[in-house]
Amino acid sequence: MLLEMAQEVSNWASYYICFSKAALFISGLVFSHAFVEHAFFFMLITFITSNWKSYRLPIAAAIVNAQEGASLLVAAIVAYVADECLGRFKAVGYTTAAFITGLVILCFEYKDSRIFYVALLLVTLGKGGRSPTLKAFLKDQFGRNQNSQVAEAEYQNRKRAEARHQFWWCTAWFLGALISTIVISISSRLSILISSIITGAASLFFVQGIRCYSKEPPEKKLHHRS
Repeated sequence: MLLEMAQEVSNWASYYICFSKAALFISGLVFSHAFVEHAFFFMLITFITSNWKSYRLPIAAAIVNAQEGASLLVAAIVAYVADECLGRFKAVGYTTAAFITGLVILCFEYKDSRIFYVALLLVTLGKGGRSPTLKAFLKDQFGRNQNSQVAEAEYQNRKRAEARHQFWWCTAWFLGALISTIVISISSRLSILISSIITGAASLFFVQGIRCYSKEPPEKKLHHRS
């Protein structure tokens, strides 16, 4: 019985878990996005109503809903630009820079409503680069042989590639959401400051792995070689 259970666990681990340096560096960004999502976006209504007394709850809710809708539109635009023009690596880099800039502005100029909207737009642009672009870029890393235990030919097994991608994404997202619970109870300004620091550190960590990344989808690489 125990041997069968151990075999099942071993089979599960070999199917879902695969170490990849590229995925490790990218997971830092996933962690930071999860942290900001729970430490800032979930508190956005409170942030607005506490800093601008003239913005009552219905107005604050409308701003948050507009931001959510805009982030979906931005995500579609970023995904198109990434696939057709920039490439996913550059798209992730640019949107991450916008993300950090918006958070830093909110840390120091959050009282000016006009600057707040500019900062919120930048943060929305950064959020739009998360899904599907960052997700797709992480998945691209499981179709290469360098710095990874996954051979390029194994990418033909799409289910396994997707499972390993989901393992890295979900693990990093869970950890980011878990850590964010520590700062939810503190002031909104301090929460934004911590979010800025974590996102900045994650972006520096991401840059360190630049030599490890596969910067084009595995399907294109296989097509070029065939």
